[in-house]
Amino acid sequence: MPSNRPRGRQSAPSMAHTQPQHETIDPSKYTHILPSPSKGLGLFAHTLIPSSTRIISEVPILQLREGYTAPQYLFPALNTIAKNTERYPLIKEKYDRFMSLGYMIEEEGDDDVVARVNQNGFEVPGEEGELGCLVVCVEAARINHSCEPNAVGNMNWLTNCFTVQVTRTINPSEEITISYIDPLQDAPSRQTSLSRYLFRCTCPACSPTTSFPAYVSETTSNRLELSRLLTLIKSYKPSPQPPSSPLSSPTQPTPPEQHHLLQISRFIALAELESLPYLLPLTSSSAASSFLRRDDRETALKWKKDQYEWVALTIGRDTKEGNEITEWFIEHGFKGTYWYWWAGREEKNEVLMRCMHFWAREGGWRVLGG
Repeated sequence: MPSNRPRGRQSAPSMAHTQPQHETIDPSKYTHILPSPSKGLGLFAHTLIPSSTRIISEVPILQLREGYTAPQYLFPALNTIAKNTERYPLIKEKYDRFMSLGYMIEEEGDDDVVARVNQNGFEVPGEEGELGCLVVCVEAARINHSCEPNAVGNMNWLTNCFTVQVTRTINPSEEITISYIDPLQDAPSRQTSLSRYLFRCTCPACSPTTSFPAYVSETTSNRLELSRLLTLIKSYKPSPQPPSSPLSSPTQPTPPEQHHLLQISRFIALAELESLPYLLPLTSSSAASSFLRRDDRETALKWKKDQYEWVALTIGRDTKEGNEITEWFIEHGFKGTYWYWWAGREEKNEVLMRCMHFWAREGGWRVLGG
């Protein structure tokens, strides 16, 4: 009879075979391009788009590492693309669409191609340990900016695709917006960050209205507080647990840990109030680690589950962040009823299900609802 206990310490299975495949999504399935008041053109929903729907997934036509956007680097890259347009119709189509993107010349003598790249490109973090880069995407470039966005743009290095995913339900005729910059700045600093795009943001977070004259100052205060809390949460270093005193049952958090958890709760409340859900996964991992140190595995799992749901909402499960959470579940050996939340889902994550069945096969652990 097989044992229901794990056979010693087992190493986590490699996730290399779970790397998502390249998949592009045609935005015309959900959206179309229409005139946008005071913004030129924009991307608008032509049907109801449910929350967490990915509306764009495309390979950038151009990727430039940080520091390589000067003309001496840019022109050779574009010339290579232009040469390939003769052999590859798909590249020609994307190149023609790139050349049709709007731009403005700031000073006389500026190059139009450089302006087109700088004003339509997105600055994204690089892969782990690498510099960030500027990516130009012909579909996503049609999306306008808002400091109160209803979608998130993300460079998924697992698939080498730039994706856009809505973070709430979008009604027909509603414009899709993303944030081009770090939203956790005051209004003047955000306008300065946006100056490279040669426009001034007039979203509700930047422009006071007659109905809500104090809204800008309130949202600025909230965002500066979010920035302060995020710095504190990331810099928190828990005191090590003495190895000679292993925890056999959950213990109460220490006063510093309690203060840390209060900061996380405050951060989550403000991020939800400011409609910035893509900030939420940044803190829940720290909370999960705190409870795991106290051997409160059930509460740790709840925080990790919340992080996974927020990742799924904002950037998708098929990302590095989604795989890292899956690895966390395997590393810490959650089993039995802990798997219930995942095994009973209608939309099952293929990566997570594969991990669950690995443990069921190798460790004799029970998988509920699978």
